[in-house]
Amino acid sequence: MPDDMDPTARRQRRNFFLYLSPFAGHSYASDNGFIPPSEEAMEAEVRDVLTLWLKLQQGKAGEMIANSAWWMTRHIDPDNKFTAEEGVGMLDSLTSFAVSTISQLMNEGIITLNEDVDIPDIMLSTEGMNDRSDLFFNFDDILSRYLDDDKEDEEDE
Repeated sequence: MPDDMDPTARRQRRNFFLYLSPFAGHSYASDNGFIPPSEEAMEAEVRDVLTLWLKLQQGKAGEMIANSAWWMTRHIDPDNKFTAEEGVGMLDSLTSFAVSTISQLMNEGIITLNEDVDIPDIMLSTEGMNDRSDLFFNFDDILSRYLDDDKEDEEDE
């Protein structure tokens, strides 16, 4: 990688590799000359990448990306010469490229994701856990949250 790369281009390039895969993105970035971040920063980045992948997968965008990857695979291999493994590999590569490109465009403010998709909060490692994560220690808290949810459901009916 050129040492004289513009800091913005450097950030964009690193993010491109990160967003290729929620779990392998840091390896891809490292393979391309980027130094891995601290464990804490890495967890935050994995959470951000996974959040985008889930938002795209849960919404209409995921269906469009999957269809486009399939159509492109069929275009590249119209005679079905790919083995099943090669075909799946091509679909995965095209999907990863699409998601990473979409993230780049979103990060630069060129496009936005207008679909509001509800995904759960993503917790990695032991982030946000009580010092004692024992079920019995937290039972009162868990039970009260469950009962509060039931009350809200009854009020909604």
